[in-house]
Amino acid sequence: MKITFIYFTFLFLTCNSLICQDYKSTLIEIGVNPNSSRLIVEDNKFIAASINAVNGNAGSSFLEISKDLLLLEKYDIEEYLISRDSPVRIDEKLFAYARENANNGKHFLLELNKNYEVSNAHLYTSKYSEALITSVTKVNNQIVGVVWDRYECETTCAELNFKLFNTNGDIANDFNLEENEKFLFTFEVDTTSAGHLITGGNRFDSSSFAFAMKLDLEGNILWKHVSNDKQSRGNVPVWTEELSNGNIVYTDKVDRPNNFQLELARRPTKLVWLSSNGDSLMHIVDEIPINDRQELTGLQKGKHGDYFFVLGDIQEGPNNTSYAFIKKLDNNGNIIWYRKYQHPNMEDEFHAFNDMIEMENGDIVTLGVSNFANIWMMRLDANGCFGDNDCGEINIYTNTKDIAPFKASKVSPNPTNDILNITVDKRRTLTKISLSEVSGRQLLQLPASTNISLQDLSNGVYIVTLHFDNNISEVHKIIKI
Repeated sequence: MKITFIYFTFLFLTCNSLICQDYKSTLIEIGVNPNSSRLIVEDNKFIAASINAVNGNAGSSFLEISKDLLLLEKYDIEEYLISRDSPVRIDEKLFAYARENANNGKHFLLELNKNYEVSNAHLYTSKYSEALITSVTKVNNQIVGVVWDRYECETTCAELNFKLFNTNGDIANDFNLEENEKFLFTFEVDTTSAGHLITGGNRFDSSSFAFAMKLDLEGNILWKHVSNDKQSRGNVPVWTEELSNGNIVYTDKVDRPNNFQLELARRPTKLVWLSSNGDSLMHIVDEIPINDRQELTGLQKGKHGDYFFVLGDIQEGPNNTSYAFIKKLDNNGNIIWYRKYQHPNMEDEFHAFNDMIEMENGDIVTLGVSNFANIWMMRLDANGCFGDNDCGEINIYTNTKDIAPFKASKVSPNPTNDILNITVDKRRTLTKISLSEVSGRQLLQLPASTNISLQDLSNGVYIVTLHFDNNISEVHKIIKI
């Protein structure tokens, strides 16, 4: 413990700001099925919120993470499941919106102390027994919480309940949205620059359609835009964001007929642009190959200009190779850059981003999951790279300190026209070697060896992954000349 403290202190003294440039990709193992959903900055460190198993039961955790993406402390709340957007801060108070493990219609506004313990739990009860906490945000020094209430009618119905809380837990306003016997679900609620609420979700009737709508704080719907693309599979997440020019963008999915062009995916994602008045402006369908599957996991407005970010995950090809991705678009939908990421220790596992922070210097810190057992975080530069402005579309390499406390391997010469020599530290056992194109397509998988021949490969850039014991790997970018 003493050595760990000195190590943290050394890093603090040499890089005592959250904007220090230590680019890396790291895994934080916290238990079973973490669903990391929210990343904030508090007191010169990051706070990640996650829903995961706590002592064998569903619960919530808050993780204090250093600027170097090292886990400092983990705080568990066993009794509550927090909403996706918790926590939120107003002045000196930190709040989370939550429900109990048992879905009994009770929900809570939790006040958290500096150790993320519940210092006060304000209890509220829905009029229906099946209630799901969907989102929380803040506006005008008030907290806005959204509950999805499901009840029985001729079929199945639901309504969205919005509550505006003062910081003492009192309800300042409480209103419901329902559409006769239609079925509404929302995934997040956000605020606009004018102090209105904006939310997106699914509207179910005989079919499912994505929608976005704008409300005032009295519960009046200022406008609602319903997509014209029917979704055969309900509950597709819908994310909304107000851009720097006041326009709104929200996510959707296209559901195409079975006889559509065979080379394109039948259910690609779509971005829809609306004016500040809810008028349709444009949309962009992200065409991907038929064997690929893509989901969008968030939108975020840029801090330093007229652009925004799209977060998502994609499974490519017949082997379902998984990547998390970030797209940086200008407000008109033009791609500024597009990067896909994969942690090399988990190259055969699922990868996804759930949140990100754009720092004051333009750096990007991401929060996601890999293989449903680890929280996965990265620090990138403003171009989505690890300090390398020419990092390409696919990024699967990592800082060496994330995969071993020492440099486990070396490849040489690089560039090479034929033989690539491999040197491995005696503290590691090489188990296999894989060679891929930078696109991620695997070309070769070889048994452990001290050298490999690249003679039959065309000139270009390739990725060599060295697999060691204990599920550790290192990635080398090589050039064949």
